[in-house]
Amino acid sequence: MKNLLISLMCMAAVLLCGCSGDDEPAPGLEPVPGVEEPASVHGSVVINGEPVNAAAILLTPGGGVKITGSDGMYNFTDLVPGKYELKVFKEGCQSLNKSIELAAGRDEELVFTLAESDGGLSINKSYIDMGANESNNVAGFTIKNDGAADISWQITNAAAWITEITPELGSVPAAGATAVSFTINRSRLSSNTTDNYATLLVRSTTQGDGSVAELLVTVFGSGNGTNTANDNSGIDYVMVGDLYVQTRDVSASAIDWESAQLLCENSIVGDFNDWRLPTIEELATIYNNKAAIGGFNDSISNSSDYWSSTIPENNTSNRYYLDFFNGQRGSLKSSYDMRARAVRKDVAPTVSVLPVSDISETSVTFNGRIDNNDAVKCSERGFVYSTMHLPTVANTKVQSYMPQSSAEYSAEVRDLSLGSVYYIRAYAVANRSDTVYSDELTFRYDSQLPIVSTQPVTDIGATTAVLHGSIESKGIPAYTERGFVYSNTITNPMIETEEKIVVNGIGIGEFSANLSDLDCNVTYYVRAYATNSEGTVYGETVSFYPEHPDYFVLKSVGLMVQKKDLADNVEMLGAVTMSINSTVGGFTDWRLPTISELSTLYTNRVLIGGFSSYDTYWSSTPYQEVYYFVMNFGNGNIDVDFSNKHYRVRAVRSLP
Repeated sequence: MKNLLISLMCMAAVLLCGCSGDDEPAPGLEPVPGVEEPASVHGSVVINGEPVNAAAILLTPGGGVKITGSDGMYNFTDLVPGKYELKVFKEGCQSLNKSIELAAGRDEELVFTLAESDGGLSINKSYIDMGANESNNVAGFTIKNDGAADISWQITNAAAWITEITPELGSVPAAGATAVSFTINRSRLSSNTTDNYATLLVRSTTQGDGSVAELLVTVFGSGNGTNTANDNSGIDYVMVGDLYVQTRDVSASAIDWESAQLLCENSIVGDFNDWRLPTIEELATIYNNKAAIGGFNDSISNSSDYWSSTIPENNTSNRYYLDFFNGQRGSLKSSYDMRARAVRKDVAPTVSVLPVSDISETSVTFNGRIDNNDAVKCSERGFVYSTMHLPTVANTKVQSYMPQSSAEYSAEVRDLSLGSVYYIRAYAVANRSDTVYSDELTFRYDSQLPIVSTQPVTDIGATTAVLHGSIESKGIPAYTERGFVYSNTITNPMIETEEKIVVNGIGIGEFSANLSDLDCNVTYYVRAYATNSEGTVYGETVSFYPEHPDYFVLKSVGLMVQKKDLADNVEMLGAVTMSINSTVGGFTDWRLPTISELSTLYTNRVLIGGFSSYDTYWSSTPYQEVYYFVMNFGNGNIDVDFSNKHYRVRAVRSLP
């Protein structure tokens, strides 16, 4: 009889516990032999190494809040060993949270280093406790704008018991403030008093501002137990530690695993698009907080099984689920129909710092990249820099306001000291995550020579030309002189060795100069230059050749020669007449060359061009009364002939 009674009791226990799946117990419910000693955590809150007074530290789970004194210290004791999250709130500062694993009998230390908010938007307080007074249901705070431009804002509320916020959105003028009030409904508070806390998130909606401020609101000790179902119908999701949980199932009825996964991943709630099925461990956490979250189908008379995303190692065709009636875990094939609830976590960004660019005498551009930009939403991103290694937001920082759609971002920095070495890190903050930093980049802000180039010479005449150059970088410090150096004897002229011309101006871009009194038919070499305190830098050498299309200049003998014959078969009188009547190049003092000048023309016939290589040319030098000297340009022989003979004519003129 005794054995029968024991057997019946065992069978009843099996029936009560259910027989679904592999009958594995819910995570965290295994008995632990002995009694664990409590854990504790303590620490301090500092800004720039100085203690912070009146900072609020929220501990979850457990819902406790500590307020720092003038020493900046806090202390949580008698805690159940396990994983906790602590978050610090302080007006005028960026909220900061950290996770910690507390072991039995251990007292851990956790120091929070806050950074002042970067941007115009802030709240005049960090923490409001509504207390246990049943009549205390309305409170208020002030949104401030310390910036130089108007900021539009909107408040996000994730607590069903905060029933009214007035106003929920608006605009605060530059250097102004706006009052906001909120109302709580104590009948909607959870019977578990540690669940009654919420964060009001005030976020700038002004493009390019990016300011965010948070206010912690608690009603610890005042939960009256009337909201046992925890009606969260007025909100879309709640926070359980660092886990976002939707307040409604993704489907009104039970569905297969693939459909549950697809509905979760396609869900867009609270402006988040990264919802998913919870893991079996996350599902156990949700079960332990189901009263605070609300909306679960946990009755034994209905389907109370919820899908997880976890796949058993020993049976990959199955999926783990959790029974929300008794907390038991099991596994079944994915074709079974169960309920599903979507969750998400803030994904920490992965940040890289890129080489600096646009280095000038007044500013430098820092560059960075969010490597997993498609999977993360950053509430802030930018750069920190210092003359010491591993800078943080406690050092100098600059925020980037480039569009979130762009993985790469940049910011201009103007306060660097010339000659100093800086250590730069890109950083990013994704919603409630800690600040994440990239590796360190070393950059020396040194003096630099300008960057100058020489452009092609234009408008080349017989004695004139227009020189062109371009300044690509003004240098550090900026150049104080620019211009051109040129020579017809030195291939690479410098300002110390030859002619130069200074061009006014201090900007970047193209510049030019007009040259005159050049030697015709001589090759010139020109280089653009720019000079700053570091020295002089030159562009590449460009050559040009002044010449006239109609005449050639023999400067060494003071002679200008026409490039074409005036006639190829004319007597002496006609040759003289044609020469003195010529107006080539606008000159009216052309003439026939002397026999000596004709010899010079023969010597330079190839350079001048246009001569007949087998004909004879007239000179103006007479021989007796009716004879004149002539020269054969085929062999250079000089002869005399009658003035009535017919020969070629080439005119010349003397240089001034």
